[in-house]
Amino acid sequence: MDLSLLNGGGSFPVGAALQLPDNMPIQISDDFGTWLRTEYIETNPANFDGAYWDHTRATLWAKRLEYTNRSINGASANGNTIVAAVGHNGTDPGGLAVSTDNGITWGSLIVPSGLTGTQNVNAVKWVSALSLWVAVSSNGLIWTSTDAVTWTPRTSGTTNALNAINFANGLLAIVGASGTILTSANGTSYTVRTSNVTSALVSVAFYNNVWLAVGTSTASQSSRSTDNGVTWTAVTTPGGGTNVSRVITGNNLFVLVVANIGVYTSTTGATGSWTQVLTGTLGLANVSYNGEFYIFTNNNTLFYKSFDLTKLRPYPHGVGGNATATFLNITDGRFLATGSDAGSGSGRVLIGNQLAYAGNPSFAGTQPTSLGNIGTAFYVRIK
Repeated sequence: MDLSLLNGGGSFPVGAALQLPDNMPIQISDDFGTWLRTEYIETNPANFDGAYWDHTRATLWAKRLEYTNRSINGASANGNTIVAAVGHNGTDPGGLAVSTDNGITWGSLIVPSGLTGTQNVNAVKWVSALSLWVAVSSNGLIWTSTDAVTWTPRTSGTTNALNAINFANGLLAIVGASGTILTSANGTSYTVRTSNVTSALVSVAFYNNVWLAVGTSTASQSSRSTDNGVTWTAVTTPGGGTNVSRVITGNNLFVLVVANIGVYTSTTGATGSWTQVLTGTLGLANVSYNGEFYIFTNNNTLFYKSFDLTKLRPYPHGVGGNATATFLNITDGRFLATGSDAGSGSGRVLIGNQLAYAGNPSFAGTQPTSLGNIGTAFYVRIK
């Protein structure tokens, strides 16, 4: 079937979605890209209960960027501008990759001032309250930018690796190796805080007047603040070892992922206040929340979706391994995943298909009201 006939002779962009008869053999030539056939759609209105859209939101993904022999350690977005934090390639330092058209095209790698050798950019975040991009490195460097083009170095007060960035309650918090915690009200000047832990802090979140930075040692590995980041106290969070991967705020809870061990929740983030809600048998590795549902990664090619942290629905993302994926919410219903394929050594950026969330796919012609027992299938262009 020539897909260009469905679009007035033109091609469909990456991320386009089509609904076609389920029994239709489709040969996609190189000229028309790579399309992923997704789950069955019920076409009998009497049987349709909305379940299809419930479980397909944020489950169709397009690969937007790939580097060979470089990890992609995180990403953030402001409108159609996406900035990715990129690792080194064994010889040259990492940097920042920037797209201004929602990930379709990317400029040359930007190596910000001071980044040399085999150093990485570990995280990047758009902070809308400050109208500022913030990026951090594996050797304690911080840069900020207003346009994602020019990056200005800032004094961090540390040479320890910086691993994660968050902004909440008027405060920018950055955490890193050896218990490093930095705070800032403006994103340009930073104060080094005493965390009272020595572990590598890998993630930080805020909920109900509590900041929580989680770490990777086996005892008292995390740090908690109840005065908006001024003083911090050591606390014990579940898991320990090197498995803690992320803490987020979702649905009035701290949600902690301990890779291959389980998922825990707490309303306070304090020692002893955690409840295990999911086991580690699925190899869950990371999580994000968009105000309606959670999306988890695992340690191979599956994503999982959950509304209530009791039931998970698995989905293959269809574009290769992404074992170290990190999720960030971009806009309502749209997700960004970054990570690397351990098999090929490729770093990747994946973007959740926006059409799949909206509930209004781009139908090929008029949606049929009845196809007997044939049904229809949903296709999305992923390359």
